[in-house]
Amino acid sequence: MPYIDVEQFFDLCSYQHTSMPPADRKKSRTVFISYAHEGDLAERVAALAEWLQSNGVEVITDHRYRNRPPEKGWRAWMQHSVEDADVVLIVCSERYKVLFEKREVADSGGRGATWESAVITSDLYKSRLINTKFFPILPDDGLHEHIPEILADWDNDHRFPSGNERILALILGDEAISDPASENSRLLPGELTGASDPRLQPREGLVLGREEELAKILDFLNGSGNAEHVSGTAGIGKTAVCNEALRRWLARNRSEKVFFVQVRDDANPRTFLAQAGEAVGLDAEMLIRIETVEQLRRFLPEGVYYLDNLEHVAESLGGRQMLRDLARLPSVRVLASSRVVLDGAARQRKRGRAVSEMLEWRRVARQERSHPVCRLRAWRPRFGHNPACSSWPGLFMAKAAKAVA
Repeated sequence: MPYIDVEQFFDLCSYQHTSMPPADRKKSRTVFISYAHEGDLAERVAALAEWLQSNGVEVITDHRYRNRPPEKGWRAWMQHSVEDADVVLIVCSERYKVLFEKREVADSGGRGATWESAVITSDLYKSRLINTKFFPILPDDGLHEHIPEILADWDNDHRFPSGNERILALILGDEAISDPASENSRLLPGELTGASDPRLQPREGLVLGREEELAKILDFLNGSGNAEHVSGTAGIGKTAVCNEALRRWLARNRSEKVFFVQVRDDANPRTFLAQAGEAVGLDAEMLIRIETVEQLRRFLPEGVYYLDNLEHVAESLGGRQMLRDLARLPSVRVLASSRVVLDGAARQRKRGRAVSEMLEWRRVARQERSHPVCRLRAWRPRFGHNPACSSWPGLFMAKAAKAVA
C-alpha cells in the first residue's frame, strides 16, 4: 500500500449530504457519490442524486457545501461518508481516472477525488478485493476507458440518466432478472430492441445479391470506425442493405445499443437535432433548447446511430458541418444512408474502406432507370434475364432477380 501524504489535501473540493424524504421502501440504503469536478458533471450528478432521493435512497454528494465546508473538516467528512455508505457510486470520467490512478500530475484542485480514491483503494485492499460496495458508473456520454483499472472488474455498464432504474436496482441489491417485455418498455424511443425489431425487417422479402456490400457494412460495425456512409439513387436498396447488416450484427451482438432515426424529408440541422433528441427520450421542453451537436452530446448514450434518409440534412445550410461534428463524438458511431455523397461528413476514420457510393448507379440512362430490368442491370451488369421480364412493370429488384435466377 503506497504512502499518502495527507497534508497535501487541505484544499479539498466540496461535498453535500442530502436528507432522505419519507418513502415506502422496505430497505433504506445510503449512497455516497464520488466524482471529479469536470465540465457540467456536477450538475448531472446533482440530478442523479435528486432522482435517487425521490426514490427513497439517502444520498451523500457535495452540493450542500459549495460555500461553507462541513464542521468536521473535509478529510474526516469524506472518509466518514465513504465508510458510512452502503454503496459508493464512482462516477468515472477522464479527470477522475487521472486523479484516482495518480499516473499524471493533476492540475490545481481535485484533491477531494484524490482523497476519496485513497480511501476506496484502502478499503478494497483490506477486503482482499471482495467488493459489494464500490461500483463504477458512467454518464451517458462517458467512455469505459475512463474507469480506473482496479474498478474494471465491477463495471456492469451502469449509465445515467438513461440507466437510472438499473442504478437504483444496483443500490437496492435487486438481482432479479426482469422479463424481456419489461426491459423493452424501458428502452429509449429510438433504441432498437434487437435483430427482430420491426424497423429492421425487409419490406419485400430477402435482400439478394448484396453480400459484398453487406460484408463492408458489417466490417464497419465490427470495427472501431466512427462513421460510415452508404449512398445511392432512390430505390437502389440503401435502406434494405443497412437494415439487413444491422439485423445480422445484432443477432450476434445482443448487448449492443443501436438507435434508429428516420430523418424527415424536410429536415434541416435544427429539426434533425430534434429528431435525434426524441430518439433518446428528450422531452419537448428540452428539445427546443438543443441547437448544436455539442448541446446534444451529453444526452446521447454510447452506441451506433443509424441515420436513414440523410440527404436533405446534408444539402441544407450548415448540414454537412453538423454531421461532421456528430461523427467526431467519441461515444457515438454513425451509420448513415442518403441519396447524396457526403464528402467526408460521415466517413469512418480509424480503419477499413468507406462504403460511400458502393450503391451508386452504373451508367444507365436516366429515362431507363425506372424500368425493373434496367434497375437489375444497373447493379449487376452481367445480369441475364428472360425477355418476358420486360413486360412485368413495377417489379421489385429482389423479386425479379429471384424469378429469373
